[in-house]
Amino acid sequence: MNEIFRWNATEADLARVIKKFEKKLKEAINRIDFATEALAFYYYVTDKSVPLIEKSPAIFGLLYFINPFDLIPDIIPFTGYLDDAGVVATLTSYYSKKIEPYRERAKMVLDDSYIDVNYKIIQ
Repeated sequence: MNEIFRWNATEADLARVIKKFEKKLKEAINRIDFATEALAFYYYVTDKSVPLIEKSPAIFGLLYFINPFDLIPDIIPFTGYLDDAGVVATLTSYYSKKIEPYRERAKMVLDDSYIDVNYKIIQ
């Protein structure tokens, strides 16, 4: 995996994802079709049993999702999340089977009920 992805995420990168992910997901939940996958990747990158080097692409992908001023700024109606969807789709393809247990957990959390601003997604 390291030969494909030459830059490695740091603990500081992971801390930034942990700090900002839930707020971003709540802001975007009604405008994106990839919430389950994004949350699954959050669970994956916060799993302490997964080595940091293995989750580097996922950490960078989530940092891209969190950043509102990326290739297509998220504030643009209808198209603002297209680039984010592409990043998450690429990660989903790259990690395929590794992400499945985390996807099941994300589905349970997101299907449990509607998400409001007071609902704690990260459990």
